[in-house]
Amino acid sequence: MIHLQLPASELRLALAGLGKVVCRRSTLPVLGCVLITRQNDQLTLRATDLDTWAIYTCKEPHLGEDASLVVAFKDLQTVVKNVPSQESIQLQNNEGKVSARYHLNGTAIDQPLETVPVVDFPSFKSLEGKSIPLDAKCRQSILQAFECSSTDEQRYILNGIYLDVSNKGGHYVVATDGRHLYSSNSFKLPLKESVLIPNHKLWSWPILRQSVDEWLLRTEPSKEKEAGRIEIASGPWTFTFRQIEGNFPNWRQVIPTDQGKSVAELSEESLQFINDTVSHLPDSGSNDQPISLRLDAQGLRLFTPKSDKSWTELSVPSSKATGTPLTIHINRQYLLKAARFGLRRIEMTDRLSPLRFIEAGRKMVVMPLRTTFAGEPSIETQPPQTSESAPVAIPQPQEPMTDKPKTNPTPVTEEAPSAITNAITQIEPIREALRGALRQTNDLVDALKQAAKDQRQVEREIHSVRSTLRTLQKVQL
Repeated sequence: MIHLQLPASELRLALAGLGKVVCRRSTLPVLGCVLITRQNDQLTLRATDLDTWAIYTCKEPHLGEDASLVVAFKDLQTVVKNVPSQESIQLQNNEGKVSARYHLNGTAIDQPLETVPVVDFPSFKSLEGKSIPLDAKCRQSILQAFECSSTDEQRYILNGIYLDVSNKGGHYVVATDGRHLYSSNSFKLPLKESVLIPNHKLWSWPILRQSVDEWLLRTEPSKEKEAGRIEIASGPWTFTFRQIEGNFPNWRQVIPTDQGKSVAELSEESLQFINDTVSHLPDSGSNDQPISLRLDAQGLRLFTPKSDKSWTELSVPSSKATGTPLTIHINRQYLLKAARFGLRRIEMTDRLSPLRFIEAGRKMVVMPLRTTFAGEPSIETQPPQTSESAPVAIPQPQEPMTDKPKTNPTPVTEEAPSAITNAITQIEPIREALRGALRQTNDLVDALKQAAKDQRQVEREIHSVRSTLRTLQKVQL
């Protein structure tokens, strides 16, 4: 008989992480189970979906002979819900029958558990080599980059982050979804080659994101028939992922090299204002969730369209702008993300070029919305001035003193959109509509495939019932 005992509180924590990996509706029952192993007085729980592995190592030693059990994840969840945190749960296997024993008000309760043979659980080989510690800045960059990666299954190569170590002067963490791009540098990792780490719901798990334990990175290069693997260890947790195979796009070519004609500097108060206000602004009903960023003498101003074609205007406090007055339309979610990331510098070149949010080695490049909106106010003009006062100019960086005579600068005015620009703005909504139609078509194809699979399963069950009935008809009483 096998006996494995562990505290209910620790099992509850382990199941919270393993549940991010367990396949709830897999055609392979073993992928909906947890392997519990005691080896060398150390108890571990692991789950996998064949691409990702999650391993939890219990903090306290568990004395006893080496033993293993495979138990259905859903049954363990049910047990944990019924047992107080201060109690312990004993898992036992008696001649192939697995059960969980716990006490409620002094009464022992035995609950049967679904199980599969241990030999059916997928084998796992630990990664070899030395682990690389990741400092707090690199860890922050990795988590922020995952928020900027693509979730479109048609663009699999973008469904993760890219650790780019091709530049010996500095390494980068990069991610993009085709509409905005995130990059962070100013650190170096002892990696021989760049790697692509897939996105996973584990990266949004609060316990992992807020963990104070150090992160350790270990990689394994690709082999002839197997993709490379990446391992992230933190505290009692170890997560192993298969690398994304393929070549990441040349991300450097989309980053503007100039400083930008218009620059805004935001304070902590400015970022807090954006975080607290923008998400509550009226929504025009557009999928793009547009918001207009205006840089002028008043600093940064925000304009959002409402459903009645009117506009809401907000002035961001403690913001300063220099350069040419300019307005750009972007998706408001990107502005909120930049504020949450603490990117306090905004650089713009023109209405159609990417704008940049920058802060200390971290950069987010965002493509503007190339369209116009019904009832868009004339926000390119400055506030009305009295005849006695001079026009308000945006503060410009002071130039060093020279002996050359000063010349009167030529006023800078924004050019009206050309015919090509107007054509581009009309094409963009059509492109978005086609993308939406493609996504709906893919969803329909997936639904039809699932329906066909369910139909085949029903046909097999009917065939089995008919065979059983034929057998029963032959039985003579």
